[in-house]
Amino acid sequence: MDRFVDSNIFLRMAQDMEDEDHELEVKTYQHRRRRSLNERRYAGSIPGRVRIHRDHISGD
Repeated sequence: MDRFVDSNIFLRMAQDMEDEDHELEVKTYQHRRRRSLNERRYAGSIPGRVRIHRDHISGD
């Protein structure tokens, strides 16, 4: 085989590996971001829940 053709094959393989690495990095970032957005950020009342007022003071 021609040396130029051999070097092009290796260049294309290296480029494909870089593309795969970049794609993996992007997917990892997206997964971590999605997971962090789904985690609860605080404790306390939950938005959208109905608050039931119970007269705790008069119960004492």
